[in-house]
Amino acid sequence: MIEKINIAVAGYGVFGSQLIAWLVKNHPEISTICVIEPNRHKRDLLKKLKLNPFESIFDVPKDLTQQIEVVVDCSTRGQGVINKGYYEGFRLRAIFQNGEENHRVGSLFYPSLNHWKENPMYLKIPLCSGLAAIKVVKTLSELTKVNYISGIHCKVTNTARMLTMNYQDSNDQLKALLGVKSNMNVIYLRGEPYNGIFAYHGWIEVETEKKLYVSDIIDVVSGSSENLKLESQDIDNIFYPRTTDTIIIKDSINVKGKIVRLSTMSFTPDVNFPINLAAIRYLSRV
Repeated sequence: MIEKINIAVAGYGVFGSQLIAWLVKNHPEISTICVIEPNRHKRDLLKKLKLNPFESIFDVPKDLTQQIEVVVDCSTRGQGVINKGYYEGFRLRAIFQNGEENHRVGSLFYPSLNHWKENPMYLKIPLCSGLAAIKVVKTLSELTKVNYISGIHCKVTNTARMLTMNYQDSNDQLKALLGVKSNMNVIYLRGEPYNGIFAYHGWIEVETEKKLYVSDIIDVVSGSSENLKLESQDIDNIFYPRTTDTIIIKDSINVKGKIVRLSTMSFTPDVNFPINLAAIRYLSRV
């Protein structure tokens, strides 16, 4: 029998709303017992959806607060670290998203890559620019050691920060989680996503300790437990069904000596949902 877990979600924006919908559809054992949303108009909508909204954590009745096992904070950048102070006052465990840039907000979390001496109460999801690399390196590590990662992470967006070469935050996270030095570059193209659906595209190049063959890579990716999926280059992401998997374009896999190159694609925020789910389950057991 799957154990039921009560959570609160803070922030009913693009991420928070879609995470709740995904949990309701795929993991009914995770019960969102309240939503913390400062925006009054959104709270009116939440009432219609019967999602039990409150303006702040201080407005949540004590008996309900005591039922919250984990807060999934989906607030806008900069608000999460402020909220953390409130959660500490209530002794509430919390998960913060990769948009929260304050490094001290929580312990970096990726399923099966954490070995803490003490169990943390606050976790932070890794940056999207590193997730595909984490999955690829973890999978290839079943065949050989990976010594170096280089990558390009692209998305259509209207962010003001369009180019970040050798993105240090992503490099630091990959080093912390994988112990591998990297050079990750972020390239955002100005524009609007088709039908509001965001897709990340990227190239990953890794230097391995021993030479691999394309057939080896296809085999290990096909059997991977890291939410990886192989697809043909004929894929059209406009009509492709949204998935939490990171897609590797099979035709892009290329090996030259000990260098493996491949192209990836993933949908956001969907790609972050399984990691949040694992974090919820982890914190509920702490």
